[in-house]
Amino acid sequence: MVLSAIFLLVFLGWGLGSRDGIADRSPLTAVLSESMRQSILSELTRILALVQELQKQLKELIQKEKSSPAATTTETIAVEAIPAPPPKLTVNDLKFNIDFYLPQYRNYLDFTLFDFTVESKENIAITRLRFKQTGTLSDALVDNFRLIDVTGNGIEVLLAKSGNPVNGFIELVMVPDKDKINKGLVVPGRRYKVLSTITVRYGVLKPTVSLSLEKSSDISVFDFNDLGRAADIPASIFPIGGPIFVVS
Repeated sequence: MVLSAIFLLVFLGWGLGSRDGIADRSPLTAVLSESMRQSILSELTRILALVQELQKQLKELIQKEKSSPAATTTETIAVEAIPAPPPKLTVNDLKFNIDFYLPQYRNYLDFTLFDFTVESKENIAITRLRFKQTGTLSDALVDNFRLIDVTGNGIEVLLAKSGNPVNGFIELVMVPDKDKINKGLVVPGRRYKVLSTITVRYGVLKPTVSLSLEKSSDISVFDFNDLGRAADIPASIFPIGGPIFVVS
């Protein structure tokens, strides 16, 4: 654009003069032409100065942007601190005492498969028991599992229940309930039973039924006063098997 303006200035400066040495204009024409030429030259000079000023400002702006660091926006988000879980309770003296009774009369509607008490000096609570049915009885022929607290003078308190075994396993999960004794959980010093309903099918071979706690992960143990605090229990006490009953 600057070169175009300079070219126009040169053209106007020289092109409005005599051409090929011929000066055949009248005095009025020469005066008018000279006046117009001066006006145009003056306006073009002003425009050229403006263009040069704009070029200077643009150059300064580009230089400033190159030297300035890129603007960054930092947003501070308040994150609520998550409290660390309490240290685990170590329970080294956990023990299951199993009653290996032989019933003389068998009521297969409410058949006791696992009769036990829990021992520990720690104030613990068991919230889950996962049993394996280790007998030969089909899963389809045993169901209606119930975990009962039978400590109190003939009063039985239902703590958990489950249906048929799934791939041979029965999981009894207790939900803490402040309206039940010991929050409705299994605790040391009380007696508990696992009852079931067995369907009897007579044949040549009589099936067996038995429950077993196979490994430490089959039991969920917590601090009774802080059910968010899990307990570590010894793996050496497993498996914990109950009596084997012949269904006949």
